[in-house]
Amino acid sequence: INLKAAISAFKSNIIVDYLDMEDVDFPIFTQFGSTILRNSTISTDVVCDFINIKYGDGLVENCVFNGKDAPDTDAIDFDLSIGGVIRNNRIYNFRGFNSDGIDIGEESQNVLITGNLLFNSYDKGVSVGQNSTVIIEKNLFIGCNQAIAVKDYSYAYINQNTFYNNNTSVACFEKNFGFGGGSADVVNSIFSSSIVNSIASDSLSSISVKYSLSDTEELAGTGNLF
Repeated sequence: INLKAAISAFKSNIIVDYLDMEDVDFPIFTQFGSTILRNSTISTDVVCDFINIKYGDGLVENCVFNGKDAPDTDAIDFDLSIGGVIRNNRIYNFRGFNSDGIDIGEESQNVLITGNLLFNSYDKGVSVGQNSTVIIEKNLFIGCNQAIAVKDYSYAYINQNTFYNNNTSVACFEKNFGFGGGSADVVNSIFSSSIVNSIASDSLSSISVKYSLSDTEELAGTGNLF
């Protein structure tokens, strides 16, 4: 149960650098301790998380994650991570049902997601849920269903991101009944060629947008330009 991946760690501190991994059932799974993954490439086509860090510190940077069509598969999954960092990664083609580029949950706090390129996540580019908080800045989202989704009493500060050709770029909503909606502050961002909406929220949620650009709709808020 605790050692189910090709690289597994339990109450340990590990550094993985310049790894090339493919065709495994579950690449990396760590619980507690500290996990650093750098300069690596991971590809597999089965149902799994490419790297799942639970209950510990995590840093994932300068990596390439090549997804395929498997359902319920995320590139990077942080659960109950405090102050984790996801930086300068390239995440391609997580095209299966309920598959995300980055999934933050289980009351993770102050996770920084910066400088990443996310292409063709057929569910969410970045999913934030379960009372988590994140800073999402200077990322590029292309061809996602929902580029950023914030839900179930979670919060995201979204700064200097570029969104192109996504169905919905930023969505805040209640996913699980009774858990409450999500909220987000969006500043200094670009929304281009949004297919359905640049932003969307339900009655339990809120999105504030300031000093941002859209070429598909006029966005309410200070300093926004069409």
